[in-house]
Amino acid sequence: MHLRRTLLAISIAAAAQYAVAETVTLTDAGYATQAQHDTGLTIGGSYTGGDDAIQLEGATITGSFVNNAHIIIDAATTLDENNSIPYPSGIDVDISDVDLHSTTISGDFANNGNITVSGFEATGLLFDNAEIGGTLFNDGDITVTDPQTRTGSDDDLYGANGIEFASSTLGGSIDNSGQIKAFGDDSSAMDIYLSKITGDIVNAEGGLLYAKGRNVDGISLESTDLSNGSIINDGTILVDGLTEAEIEEDLSLYDDRATGIDLDMGAKLDRVINNGSIQATGYGANAIIVDGATFGYGIVNNGT
Repeated sequence: MHLRRTLLAISIAAAAQYAVAETVTLTDAGYATQAQHDTGLTIGGSYTGGDDAIQLEGATITGSFVNNAHIIIDAATTLDENNSIPYPSGIDVDISDVDLHSTTISGDFANNGNITVSGFEATGLLFDNAEIGGTLFNDGDITVTDPQTRTGSDDDLYGANGIEFASSTLGGSIDNSGQIKAFGDDSSAMDIYLSKITGDIVNAEGGLLYAKGRNVDGISLESTDLSNGSIINDGTILVDGLTEAEIEEDLSLYDDRATGIDLDMGAKLDRVINNGSIQATGYGANAIIVDGATFGYGIVNNGT
């Protein structure tokens, strides 16, 4: 009885924390801030346009950031009059262009909105040199598409990423219960590199991480310290690579396989625990690849 009351009190306190946060209504003009927000920040409304919808550029948020807005971005793929081209993100959590100050969020980062982004190197949630004290929650549907294609194994692209977590720190976990889909060559549902994460990377029951194209990953982990945590899949990770008939070069030289969980050089983690489903299709596809990563324990498969 006392435990129930304690959990209820915690839930009410957490809801109250989000409720008193500063609120912003997103419009098609987009939203950018470098300011200090002392009571957290909650975004509502919606955005339809051709560039970043929400930009946190060197902002300081005491408390949590919550996005409830729905975002649709269809970016140009040809050069404009300034000879430039957008690389769009639904939410861009980045350093300041003015003083190179990192965006810091003392609490959680929570996305509850649906985000659809199309364009070169399209990203749903982009974290670059960010510092987040709590957990990164995604409960929304994120779909990203990069229309670029390539034919050679040596001609890598950056591709589209549902969640890209780069050169950043996270005091909690990455917790996905939404549907994250990435389409295009060299794309990933989650791409995590050069970072430190204190908790786990979790794809919860009902969560989906999906990628389709050439050289795609469900989760890509490289040069990241997750040594106190694990990758835990309770949902579905599905990747669709090219079939043998779709590959136009010598198969003996083809090295662009689809991978469910790609653990690359410099990745440190305790274990991979699969309680759900990891499926990889296409020529030479793999559910899990370990290439230079180090484990505290290893891989535990309780699923399929």
